[in-house]
Amino acid sequence: MRAELFPPVGRAASQASPEEGARNAITCITEALLGLRSQSNHAVSPPTRRLPKFRACDCTAAAVANEQVKQVTGPTRFQIVERLSRETLSVYWSDARTGLYADQLWRLGRSRIRSFCVLTGVAIQVGDLVYRPKSHSTGNPANRDFMILAGMVHDELSDVS
Repeated sequence: MRAELFPPVGRAASQASPEEGARNAITCITEALLGLRSQSNHAVSPPTRRLPKFRACDCTAAAVANEQVKQVTGPTRFQIVERLSRETLSVYWSDARTGLYADQLWRLGRSRIRSFCVLTGVAIQVGDLVYRPKSHSTGNPANRDFMILAGMVHDELSDVS
């Protein structure tokens, strides 16, 4: 009587035997590897233009350039120890918020944001030549957002052409 009320129906995919499931999976993988599976019919368009390797300074800070810059106090103790080359400085930096850097390397670059010079307090605009702390592969220093205007650093190397 039970067979009359519930006629046998084909197995659902979830009720397939483990052997059938494994066989289907292997068949699917084999067809994909041999390229027998149907490919998508979507046309792939080539890239319209090649992106630049480095971001342009003016484009990067366009949104930030219009914001008001709040002046933050510099470190408690700050001194340029020596100018190592035309593009690098050795700096002594001591501050309770950002820590102590006895011989920190600062590199010459372009400002990406508006800020203030730590040395003089002069406003820094986007694109100005500035010295910033060099980042390391292990992490960024806590004073990474501070800058020195390159024009404010004077010594015997600045006169050499």
